[in-house]
Amino acid sequence: MGINAVFVHSSALDSATIQRARKENCRVFTEFATLNGAYGNYVEKHPEAHPIEANGEKVAKATWFMGACPTDPGFRSYRMNALRVFLNEHAVDGVWMDYLHWHAQFEDPYPLFLKPVLTGPVWLPSKRPPMSKFKGKARRTKPSGSCSIERESGRIGAFRYWSTGRANFILSSRRFGPRPYHGRSDMPTTYVKEYVEYFSQRHTVHTEAGRYPRLWPIVQAHDEPRVSPEEFAEVLEYALAAKSSGAMMFTSASIAADPEKLAAVRRVYTRQR
Repeated sequence: MGINAVFVHSSALDSATIQRARKENCRVFTEFATLNGAYGNYVEKHPEAHPIEANGEKVAKATWFMGACPTDPGFRSYRMNALRVFLNEHAVDGVWMDYLHWHAQFEDPYPLFLKPVLTGPVWLPSKRPPMSKFKGKARRTKPSGSCSIERESGRIGAFRYWSTGRANFILSSRRFGPRPYHGRSDMPTTYVKEYVEYFSQRHTVHTEAGRYPRLWPIVQAHDEPRVSPEEFAEVLEYALAAKSSGAMMFTSASIAADPEKLAAVRRVYTRQR
């Protein structure tokens, strides 16, 4: 298939999957949820971690996503401990930090964007953001330095919001995995190409092997709404525009269930190799 890396949710990754991937010369990355307050019903059990918008009210759940206050010490400890436990049990090549954004459902055609209330110190570019401790946690857990930290962001508007005032922190990542899901966002397939080109121009990314940060966009293969094999082939190609040096898809199960989508992956990936 030309596939050289797999990305698996931390709750689903097991030793058998890692062993099989190694035998097939695949690197193994895990998806780790960061600012998602729904995990373990944390926000429900700990209201102090509930995100608050500018008017002082608790924000409502955004479609299906429930965010969390990134500065709440209890929530940070909860997620850092979960990462520590995972890294002690699994030898992976990297951690992809999912849900690294403020409370927003950016995949909707008209996403809900809420301004947070400022009740304490404001993070500045010269300050070390609390969530950057995840990177230190991974390095301490894997002292060999073999475990890298990846980050994600959503559509352009969402990424601009998150990167404002914190570009240096974001750009310290080794790789970016933005998710321009055209179908869920009710956008044309060309949206993926436009996003990749925008990102490549707006931020410093590299295409050469061994240089970081790198850009690996994630495109939609999942039929929600329906994504035809032709559409999927287009967005997979568009994901490799500009300075992108790799492409992923959501989800692999959607690919495996459709022979034509499977053929598109083989065609694009083997050509890239």
